[in-house]
Amino acid sequence: PAYPMIFLGAAFVLVPAAMWPSIPLIVRSERVGTAFGLMTAIQNIGLALFPLFNGLLRDWTKSYTSSMLMFASLGVIGFWLAFLLKKADTKEGGALEKEKVTK
Repeated sequence: PAYPMIFLGAAFVLVPAAMWPSIPLIVRSERVGTAFGLMTAIQNIGLALFPLFNGLLRDWTKSYTSSMLMFASLGVIGFWLAFLLKKADTKEGGALEKEKVTK
């Protein structure tokens, strides 16, 4: 069980590190503050509700297997959404892949 937790921890660190800096690249400058606020709100809702949902699932099934399946499913969904984001970004010119150098 240690290896999946290590991967989950790595994802918890690396995904936000990639997502937060992408906001100014894909949102109009006058909406960047709103986009950051919305992203913060969504993240906090997830951080508040998923432990509760996980606890309810554990109480209901009396097993950790359902929790592991839930988190594995979320990982698969996240991977699929990342693939769709990459595909959409490629169609739009690859703004998320470009380096932004300012002098």
